[in-house]
Amino acid sequence: MEIYDGQSFVKYLDKVKARTSRLFDFIPEDKIEWTYQNGKFTIGDQIRHLAAIERFMYVENVQLKPSKYQGCGIV
Repeated sequence: MEIYDGQSFVKYLDKVKARTSRLFDFIPEDKIEWTYQNGKFTIGDQIRHLAAIERFMYVENVQLKPSKYQGCGIV
């Protein structure tokens, strides 16, 4: 992906987000908080992480503001 302007980037980003979001429909409800090992990200944690970085990092950076992203909370 080469970014020529903001509009082409937003179009590209929307397509990536749509593909990712479609995957969420295939996650069984009882597996959302499943993890392969205690202390590791669950599937739900990963989904929430994607939403948090979009809001608290990307949105702030586009406005030329410092990121408000505080991290994922898992060490």
